[in-house]
Order: sequence, then C-alpha cells, then structure tokens
Amino acid sequence: MTQRKLFHFLAAAAFAVALLLGGDQRLELLSAAAFGLLAILLALDTLRRHDVAGVGRRLRSLLAPLIGPRDSAQLLLTPLALLLGLAAPIWLRLAGGRGAGIPAWAGILSVGVGDSLAGLVGSRFGRVRWPQMSRTLEGSAACFFGQLASLRCLLSASGLDSAGWPAYLLPVFSVTLVEAFLAQVDNLALPLCLYFLLAQ
Repeated sequence: MTQRKLFHFLAAAAFAVALLLGGDQRLELLSAAAFGLLAILLALDTLRRHDVAGVGRRLRSLLAPLIGPRDSAQLLLTPLALLLGLAAPIWLRLAGGRGAGIPAWAGILSVGVGDSLAGLVGSRFGRVRWPQMSRTLEGSAACFFGQLASLRCLLSASGLDSAGWPAYLLPVFSVTLVEAFLAQVDNLALPLCLYFLLAQ
C-alpha cells in the first residue's frame, strides 16, 4: 500500500506543479498531457494484458506496485482511476470555460493529499476503526487536516484571500467522510465529489 500511496502523491505533485507554474495559460496543455498519459497507460495495460512482444511479464513486474486490491488481470483500474481523478476537475473547468481556480485542484487535494495521507497514516498509526469499516479515524483525521492545510497553502500561494479558508471546511469534511465510507474505487469518486462541492 505504501508504494501505491506514494505513487498517488507523486502523480498529484506533478499535476500540482503544472497548475502552479502554468496557471490558466497552460491549462489546455495540462489537459492534453493528461489525455496523452491516459493513452500511454491504456497502451501499456494492453501490452501487459496480451503479453505483446513478450513484454507482458516485464510490465506486470513494473506495474505491480501500482496495482490496488480491486484491480483485475483484465484492467488496471487503480492507476487509470487515479489519472482520471486528477485530470477530471481540470477537464471540467475547461469544459465550463473557466480558468484553473480552486476546483481544478480537487483531484490533487482529495486523492493526492487526502486519500494518500489517510492510507499512510491509517495503515501505520490507525487504531480506532470506523464502525463496520476497515478505515481508521486517525487516517480520516490525516485526510481532513492534510487537505485543509494544503488548501490554506494554495490560497496563500495563489494570492487569494487565505482568511476565507473556513468556507472549505464543509466540502473537505464531506469528502473525508466519503473517503472513509466508500468501499469502491475512490480515486475518481473523491475528486468529482470535491470538485462539485467546491464549484458551488
């Protein structure tokens, strides 16, 4: 799990750097790059699955740390959902004719920060479990406070009013609860949930 969550964090960091350095001017380029990465990942998965040119075994070995418990031999859902979750808020912003803004960061905040911290902290330090769930309160606390701290830094770095950060408490808390209780692939669900809560 640790390698997979580290990959989530690093993938989100790559998107974050692109958003920070490029802003609205480079949003289309980031969107195109995400589509390109998706195509490459699908091609690699096809090569892995069909063992084209004998590279399937090597690809299975290389991709093994990225595979989640819900992945199958037919489709590597976890990395695909991660990429879609990071890119979907950006695509939605572009489709709506809007600039980057805070909602474009929904994938980075929810999956790259929140879900990654929840997994790392919860698996290492978690003791108190949510009722009838495998997730822990400690992991959820890390998810919540990690997203809030990141939002506060983001607001300051982008020159927005960082005093307005309490307005983000409810969206972040809601996504934290979704992360704690969602038993399905959350790499796509969390970013979309946070995006729509932030875009209100």
